[in-house]
Amino acid sequence: MTPLEKMAKARHDACIRRIDPKLPGLWDALSAKGQADAIADMRVALLALSEAEFPRELLAQQAMTRRHWTAARVVLRAIAEGQG
Repeated sequence: MTPLEKMAKARHDACIRRIDPKLPGLWDALSAKGQADAIADMRVALLALSEAEFPRELLAQQAMTRRHWTAARVVLRAIAEGQG
């Protein structure tokens, strides 16, 4: 599983558990199209996050600099584009 697939699966399973905590994650029960749609949704979310501008105050609260955020953006894009 790629990191993007793992993220989509984790999000899907978390959403199912919010509906009913007793339910197992049903990722494997999804059709190939359902999985592809969930992965596409995650890709869009990661690309949007990679384009976000964070206020300096928020970065400072996390002990991050602009250079840290630039590096994180590269990683997010790489995952979204299937390079990681």
